[in-house]
Amino acid sequence: MSMIIEDLTILGRAAPDLMKSKMVKTFCVAGYSPSRGFIRVYPTSIDCPMKFWNVVRVPLERNLQDSRFESWKIQGSKSEWDNLDSKIEEIGTYPKKERRQLVFNLVDGCRNDINDAHRSLGIIKPTKIKGYFQEREKISESEQKTLLDFLDIPKPKNHWIKTKAEYQFIPYIKYTCSDCKSKQGYHNQQLLSIEAYEWMRKHPDNLDQLWENFRINDKDYDAYLFIGNQARRRNAFMVISILRFKKSNYSLSRTRPLIPWKKVEKPKS
Repeated sequence: MSMIIEDLTILGRAAPDLMKSKMVKTFCVAGYSPSRGFIRVYPTSIDCPMKFWNVVRVPLERNLQDSRFESWKIQGSKSEWDNLDSKIEEIGTYPKKERRQLVFNLVDGCRNDINDAHRSLGIIKPTKIKGYFQEREKISESEQKTLLDFLDIPKPKNHWIKTKAEYQFIPYIKYTCSDCKSKQGYHNQQLLSIEAYEWMRKHPDNLDQLWENFRINDKDYDAYLFIGNQARRRNAFMVISILRFKKSNYSLSRTRPLIPWKKVEKPKS
């Protein structure tokens, strides 16, 4: 199955991973389409114009390695990787004054509700939230090296980009949902946001400033969590991005639409 999506607004971009089949660093991007609901696109390259709040037109096809309804890949990502960015058209930027209302209309009461609905993406408005770091289990130097490290060839483009596995610390978010159904009374999830990892790369001696950057404890800001589960562990969710808005910046309608916004489009049986 393939399609051309005309209205995908990017809401999150995860820190890169290494795609071993191509020995390239790839990004998982996710967002929202009014016509299709939440969408996940993987893999994408560093050059793809799929940044926060960009609205893009992109040709997609089903990823046969990922059966989640929201998961797609860019057409030609296997055979045309070097020119993948040319397939994506940046339509514009989602209007700043409308962003908070968009996010508000997509909120679920609890991560468990998303899971029970067999969805793999969703947005949560936490009532309590805390960020912290956990030290990564040390891996051997040989495990950190890729094939490119052993070849006597020039470093590839964007070689400076670090994958998540190369960082000493892992950022986590511990939070309680507005209608939390967790037996333990909270959720504890790894933060994947490229924003977090870029801060860690550039400011390794000032990691804790990250939480102030995200405004998660600032009473003048609302923070929303864009979360997604793992392909191989459908009950395990992670935070893809933290969407924050200054409370005084935008008007916000508290009236829910009579017809709920589409959150997923399941294949017709």
